[in-house]
Amino acid sequence: MSAKECDCSNGQRLGCKTYCCRLIVRMTEEESERLFPGEPYRRSLSKNMDGYCIFLDKESHACMVWDKRPSDCAAFNCNEDKKLQHVLQTGIISLVKLSEMAVKSYLPQEVWIQV
Repeated sequence: MSAKECDCSNGQRLGCKTYCCRLIVRMTEEESERLFPGEPYRRSLSKNMDGYCIFLDKESHACMVWDKRPSDCAAFNCNEDKKLQHVLQTGIISLVKLSEMAVKSYLPQEVWIQV
């Protein structure tokens, strides 16, 4: 597996709790039009009340717009995200708590869990 690839099914088994689908995803005007044709420009993807992306299928934990997802989603590599390591090792999924923890603590890359 290359450094840019990740195994989402394995990540979910490890406890990522679909981490990437809770992040803020910015969109270009073209991406917004592709996902929301005829609607005003949306600068970012909307979230449901539970904080997950509106395009996350809750039963399968799969992206319902995978083939036309925004470039931020396509480029994201969870295996390079320091906050995900805190999710996998502590179970905390609040983005505020994760940010605080990631700033205050150090996890050497040798102990990072590969997804």
